[in-house]
Amino acid sequence: MRLVDDIPTVVQEAWRTVLGRADLPADADFFELGGSSIHGARLMGQLRAALDVPLPVQLIFFHPGLAEFTAAVGDAAQRSGTGGAGGAGGQAPAGGPGPLGLSLQQEQLWVADQLEPGNLAYTELLPLRLDGPLDVARVQSCLDLLLRRHEALRTRFPAAPDGSPRQEIGQARTVPFETMPLEAVDVADEDAARRVALGRLAQPFDLAAGPLVRAVLLRLADQAQVHVLLLYAHHIVADGLSLAVLCDELADSYAGRALPEPAPSYAAHTRAQATLDLSGQRAYWRDRLAGACEVELPVDRPRPAVRSTAGRRLRLPVPAAVRDAVDGLAREHGATRFMALLAAFHALLGRWSGSDDVTVGSPVSGRCGPRADRLVGYLVNMVALRGDTGGDPTFGELLARTRDHTLGALANADVPFSRVAADLVSRRDRSRPPVFTATIIAQPTPLTLVADLGEVKATSFPVPRQHCTYDLSLYVWDTGDELVLD
Repeated sequence: MRLVDDIPTVVQEAWRTVLGRADLPADADFFELGGSSIHGARLMGQLRAALDVPLPVQLIFFHPGLAEFTAAVGDAAQRSGTGGAGGAGGQAPAGGPGPLGLSLQQEQLWVADQLEPGNLAYTELLPLRLDGPLDVARVQSCLDLLLRRHEALRTRFPAAPDGSPRQEIGQARTVPFETMPLEAVDVADEDAARRVALGRLAQPFDLAAGPLVRAVLLRLADQAQVHVLLLYAHHIVADGLSLAVLCDELADSYAGRALPEPAPSYAAHTRAQATLDLSGQRAYWRDRLAGACEVELPVDRPRPAVRSTAGRRLRLPVPAAVRDAVDGLAREHGATRFMALLAAFHALLGRWSGSDDVTVGSPVSGRCGPRADRLVGYLVNMVALRGDTGGDPTFGELLARTRDHTLGALANADVPFSRVAADLVSRRDRSRPPVFTATIIAQPTPLTLVADLGEVKATSFPVPRQHCTYDLSLYVWDTGDELVLD
């Protein structure tokens, strides 16, 4: 851990890097200088790595001023002592006394799988187009290395004799985790490749039996030296940021570059969570969501008795000028771009549904420990963001309400959503998700991944998903040139 006296220098260096600024005024405000939710996540990741201190992403939202933020980071550093073992970045080994239960994040996905076994909406896919002279044996070796480095990829979730779930982490180089089998398939062209990708996507995972990751390599007959690598994983062992980590390490390994130090232990993250007292946060959610209305969107067909995950997607570009205007409006009200988009989403859904009480969900990252940005696993929790459009507010007034409600949600985001829902909903309705049916997601990963494998270049291979978890999900990417709404 860096000395506390160094923290002001480290913080200022991180702000300059993330914000792309050479100078910082004494009264600098992170969001007034152009920072966004994504910038905030990058900032906290850099500081966790530099200081080896567990720092939650929420810290920058509660302390956006440079001076107050620096003081808050200093307080966190002093509380952590020597640092290193807190939160999701601990180095504790996978083993430990007694059976290993599920993390708070895994718990909600396990519950969802019990209600809807094999739900295809929870399958993650990393699709990469590989251009160049590919060494298939080397790809296999790189996949096996990923399996050894990341215990989450060797985890399955059998039930204990009393029916409760547990994590069972397999030893590397032992059956069935001695290798990550790479299935090779010949296809005619890119359209055929997408059909195969979607077909494999429709194959469910068995959480109890595992493995919960698989790989397929497609060889395109109509393009010399072009392959498509498909890496599938159940969401319970890998979230979106995990796939970005795996992509980076696959590229570095294939190209012969040095990999970062071994990944932290997800088991340590689980054990640290088991010590949390969440009673106060659960009380917050019971009060905040009491009496929340179910949003009835104007759908084009009757809602089935049992909800289907079949869906479609629509992509809409938003010009940079509009994006910049949204950012300016958010800064005027001490808010972030995400908060402005959330307020607009609340207003839109309220108009569609005819209700001034609208609740939507959004994922919050649980990566707060040192080096947690390199941790592969499921570290996302859904939070319910209840909007109030009553009283015919101006958009500025609605944005102020949204800001306050969002900060409250972030401060109480440790409770797994499955527990929040259990506290609120006495009987599950299989025709809809509990609490909210719409979500908004500000994507922290690029719309298009690009990786350098030496002689081979990897880029994202578009595969249109046809499964969804909610009635309506709004994904937001910033490509630099524009916003993309998906």
